[in-house]
Amino acid sequence: MLKGLQKERASAARIDPDKADRSVRKVLKEFAELEHEIKEVQALALKEEENDEEDGDEDDDNDDDDDDD
Repeated sequence: MLKGLQKERASAARIDPDKADRSVRKVLKEFAELEHEIKEVQALALKEEENDEEDGDEDDDNDDDDDDD
């Protein structure tokens, strides 16, 4: 177990802070882009749902008229 900790410590010491910062920034940027895409998809889904509800209301009215004939 002690050797494992020593290896972990040595590995951490070799990490270049600049490269680590760039990697973190890259991941954060990708996350922000994905979050933006998710919001766009949610907005489109909501808009489509609203359109379907409007179309559904009109269809229901037409169906009622057909039943009276």
